[in-house]
Amino acid sequence: MAGLRWATLGHRSNLSDDDNLTPIIKFGTIGIIVLASLLLVPIFNFIANYSAAWHPERALAIYIAIAVCCALAAIIKYDDVPKYLRIIIKGLALFLGFYSLWLGADFSSVNENVQSGAGNFIVVVPFIVFAATIAAMFRPSLALLPPLYLLIHKDLTRVLSGAKELGRNDYAPLVEVLVFTAGAVVALGLFVKAVEIAKRKQIIPERFHTGIQQGITALPLIILCMAVGAHLGNYFMSGLAKIHLDGGVFAWVSDNPTSSLMLAGYNVGAAPGAYAPGLFGFAYSVLRAVEPYLNVVTLAAQFLCFLAFLRVRTMLAFTVFFDMMHIAIFLLTGALFVPWILLNSLLASAFVAMKMDRLPKEAIIAGVLVTIMGHTVFYNARLGWYDSRELRDSYFTAITDTGEEYRVPNSFFRQSSYLMYTRNFGYREHRGPSRHVPTSQWGQIGIGVRSDEIANYDIMKATKTCSYHSPYENDASIVDFDAGAASSFIGSHHQMMLQQKIKSGKTPSYHLYPHHHYSMPVRYKGFEALNLENIAGYRYNVETVCLDWQDGAFKRDVLVSTKTDIIPIN
Repeated sequence: MAGLRWATLGHRSNLSDDDNLTPIIKFGTIGIIVLASLLLVPIFNFIANYSAAWHPERALAIYIAIAVCCALAAIIKYDDVPKYLRIIIKGLALFLGFYSLWLGADFSSVNENVQSGAGNFIVVVPFIVFAATIAAMFRPSLALLPPLYLLIHKDLTRVLSGAKELGRNDYAPLVEVLVFTAGAVVALGLFVKAVEIAKRKQIIPERFHTGIQQGITALPLIILCMAVGAHLGNYFMSGLAKIHLDGGVFAWVSDNPTSSLMLAGYNVGAAPGAYAPGLFGFAYSVLRAVEPYLNVVTLAAQFLCFLAFLRVRTMLAFTVFFDMMHIAIFLLTGALFVPWILLNSLLASAFVAMKMDRLPKEAIIAGVLVTIMGHTVFYNARLGWYDSRELRDSYFTAITDTGEEYRVPNSFFRQSSYLMYTRNFGYREHRGPSRHVPTSQWGQIGIGVRSDEIANYDIMKATKTCSYHSPYENDASIVDFDAGAASSFIGSHHQMMLQQKIKSGKTPSYHLYPHHHYSMPVRYKGFEALNLENIAGYRYNVETVCLDWQDGAFKRDVLVSTKTDIIPIN
């Protein structure tokens, strides 16, 4: 580490003893910094949960206390930090800072007690976050404040809106990579200062100096590879999840209808292809033709991503490939991984800034271990499931005062929009009797759940021809979701949106918002033309639908339907 070099150490009186101690001291130094940095990740997650779910009235005081600690640690500058780590820390701090501020402070207030307790936090902390985001360009310790705010904000969303099923896939990897990397750089800087003081006071025996110096020199690349591994772990665990699906190790590769994701994205109105149906249909036919080969490439890249650490250029190749994959996924389906795309791009920029290709063995080992086993500390997405064109489509419809009914775009739910695409309102596959096919709104089968009665693989095979039938399909009395939760959620959210419109004079924007899936306005022209004041109520709908693309047009057949009574909003 260029700026963390000591002056020439004193004469070594016992070469043999020093040589024996040096590796121990070196890896002891590395272990201290790595352990301290890893501990920050679960600590930050605990603080966020504690502040949002348990004691929201203490959230402001806790955040200010941590901000003070970060300010005190601001004696550590970027002068001694290699460019490749500066790129990651500054880039993530900027993105997460402004991303978290973009989320705003408008919550649908299902839980009034928590909202009143968190009120001061929401009013005051954004100013601290804005200042910290700018200051993080000059001091790494202040880069820890934006991700902490984002963690608390997301947990508050779960509690305040009742959206406890809200996922972490889109933001958790960035938050934890930044917390670890910035924390490691600060810990290393403080460690060096402490050692320098101890050295001047001759507290540390001279025979330890070489080992400590070697550990300090090795740590920047180890920190980099561990940060990369924390992110690549998302891909590795996703590949592992695909292999572990029932049906066999290669069942996903050989049989999964990955192209069904395009139909699911079109169905929910997220696919950009809605603006060019002809082009969308052509792309769908091409994807179906190359589906098995695409599955092989995807699984190989995910499962073998730990090989990235063989060279810097291979790390660059993997991150660029994954970025291209995410961009293609968005264009084809509408699933937008902007945070992951940005993180991959920052990592690629860091690799380009490195003036080397070969990595030291300890950095390679650290990167591989974190990629494979990092899920014990870091949040790793497990994106492994079977796809389906027969799916359980759940959505709200808005009913006007004249009786017209329009499907509500998921983007309308702003901070809770991601909730609408996954399990919500108490629904979970195979938890209890259901009239519907056991999938998410995107047709995902087997996301961490299995049935004792039928294998997920068999469900997938049946849904390929839309021939899955629940044994409870004809029992209209069975409801597989909590209608009360759906009612509370939509009523509270509508009132929040209405209040914001009254304050500003216009409907709050829900398109210019950091969604994971955007609703294409062309698919929701009816709802887009509505005034909130003209909405008399909502209805929550769950349907088993069969999707297809035939004769140049999207086809959606409803097989089973369950719906609530009209939910009044007054």
